[in-house]
Amino acid sequence: MALGSALRATGIIKPAVGFQVLSVLLNIVLAPLLIGIASLMMLVLTLIAFLAPGTLIRIFSRDPRVIAFGSEYLRIVSVNFVSAGIVFVTSSVFQGIGNTLPPLFSSMTRLVLFAMPAIYISRTPRFEIRHVWYLSVGSIIFQMCINLLLLQHELRERLRFDEPDTFIPASATAAAGSLQFGQSAEEY
Repeated sequence: MALGSALRATGIIKPAVGFQVLSVLLNIVLAPLLIGIASLMMLVLTLIAFLAPGTLIRIFSRDPRVIAFGSEYLRIVSVNFVSAGIVFVTSSVFQGIGNTLPPLFSSMTRLVLFAMPAIYISRTPRFEIRHVWYLSVGSIIFQMCINLLLLQHELRERLRFDEPDTFIPASATAAAGSLQFGQSAEEY
């Protein structure tokens, strides 16, 4: 579901960034809306996998040990779903903007933060596979945070508009409009 939203985000955002008016729409409405939709869809999947993992596993096996092991896996890994959805959408927003380096950086960071500790803990005497699952949850949440921070920075940089020297804010023109012709602000 999040992947579908992410693919639509690329097609919507790419043409919008070329136009200043639409890029303001992107910054204020579109990117948060797409992230929100993906988060909501992934939250529903998270709740299903977290609250009823045994029901999902029973579709594939009736063995109680398989159901217990698979249920534990789904409960732990389901926490990844929302973060993964946000990572997909933010990566697609970057792709739509035309800058794929930030998500590449966050993916490499996640790989290092996941692989190095996983290799280390797999060699300890009390290693259990659930440790890798928890490590996966932590690394994807970290990647999501990096993607969101990088996207916020990128949108602020790309959507900065220089105001001309003759720019008069709307609030100043509204206040001046209430003065009568020939009357100064002090007299008003």
